[in-house]
Amino acid sequence: MSLSTVTIADIKQTSANTIAQTKSVQLKGRVSNHAPLLGKSAYELQDTTGSIWVIATEPIPGTGDEVVIQGKLLYQSIPLNGKEQGDSYIEQQQLLQRSPAVKSDRGGMRNKG
Repeated sequence: MSLSTVTIADIKQTSANTIAQTKSVQLKGRVSNHAPLLGKSAYELQDTTGSIWVIATEPIPGTGDEVVIQGKLLYQSIPLNGKEQGDSYIEQQQLLQRSPAVKSDRGGMRNKG
């Protein structure tokens, strides 16, 4: 079964009830940040519409890498002073595609060893 790619804005507009019923989503974006977690890792994925955190158990892509992932859409409720401050996130199921970030050549100088 092939999934169509959704935008991060689409996910952010999804209600918590719909998130609970969603099996998997496919996202494409650029890795912009990392955060270590106990036994897992997290990275922030950005597209032209926003950003979302992705939790992964396998090695994660590097900052600046372009990726296509499949994952489970989840929501973490955080009630604070009577208001909902929770947010959605992705639990990565599969890294479908990865294009490493292009490393810039500082000042155009290369070590020719």
